[in-house]
Amino acid sequence: MSIQPDQLRKLLVDSGILKATEFDDALLRKEVAQIGLENTLLQLGLLTDEQMGQILSVHFDVPYIDLRNHELDAEVVRLIPESFAREHHLLPVESHDTYVSIATSSPDDALERSLIEKYLRKQVRWVYATDREIQAHMYFFQKDAKEAFESILAQKVLGEQMDTRTISLVGAIIDYAYHAGASDIHIEPEENYTLIRYREDGVLHDVAELPIDIHENIMTRLKVMARVPTDEHRVAQDGKIMHKTQWGEEVEIRLSLIPTTHRKSCHAFVNG
Repeated sequence: MSIQPDQLRKLLVDSGILKATEFDDALLRKEVAQIGLENTLLQLGLLTDEQMGQILSVHFDVPYIDLRNHELDAEVVRLIPESFAREHHLLPVESHDTYVSIATSSPDDALERSLIEKYLRKQVRWVYATDREIQAHMYFFQKDAKEAFESILAQKVLGEQMDTRTISLVGAIIDYAYHAGASDIHIEPEENYTLIRYREDGVLHDVAELPIDIHENIMTRLKVMARVPTDEHRVAQDGKIMHKTQWGEEVEIRLSLIPTTHRKSCHAFVNG
């Protein structure tokens, strides 16, 4: 069970971390019913994930883990089924001979611990992470980018279903770039294929080659998302996209479409 509002108020207001008015205003917001009080406080910027994590780890008497600065191993993360991890908001972070460390925002859930220990046949040691940080790292359950794109393209489509496949593909291209920490996405048409590249730490990396026949669908989808004319093909176009990843984060993207020898190419600047 997550911490109760009165307990959280005592921790944050009585200690002087937040003003009573700030806490009470957050408590009355409609977002609380959808994402919870803790996530609402984080979303409003009243606390950082690190501050919230450190405060609540002390309250629950478990170690705090900063997932942003912890190197996760996909094999460890996948020790438990993705569906269970998503439903219970938890993430395995370390595996040892006799125990597994699991990040959770509800370390007082004894039943949950018992179920996992029975499944893994190892002791579970809780570490605290905010629910928002746990959800932001659920992408470790996913395939790598190239596999994910190929899986989407392998789906059989009929008629208008092609649009559904393109929507999924463009969303995946953005999602994987964001979680790879890429600053730019390049979608470049060659003669026989479309090249997807991500710029990470200033260096462009080839990610995947997609069939050239889907290139125009991708460009049209990006134009729709950026609300720029879809029937213009001869001049450069610029726009902005607000995208929500499949893990719930809001990403702002600057889009630049540039005519090339073959077709239009696309440069997308993530969080630009």
